[in-house]
Amino acid sequence: MTSGWFSATAKTTIGVRGLLSRLEWQASRQALKERSTDAVRTRSRQYKAKGASLIVTLVATTFFMENLDGTIIATALPQMARCIRRT
Repeated sequence: MTSGWFSATAKTTIGVRGLLSRLEWQASRQALKERSTDAVRTRSRQYKAKGASLIVTLVATTFFMENLDGTIIATALPQMARCIRRT
């Protein structure tokens, strides 16, 4: 009788411990998931910031090259016209 009571108590104790460890595992997994989600959001913001600065740099470079090209052509145009008239 004692062995039966002991084994039932042991099974209950193991079951409760197993349940607690399962709940702890689920809580730690949820915490890990939240941390990784926050990390993804942070990385996403960083990539968006890098992408925005890349676009701004690209547009600024394009405008600079267009302005430089216009300046070079405007300066060289009289000389080009003289060369064309000679031929």
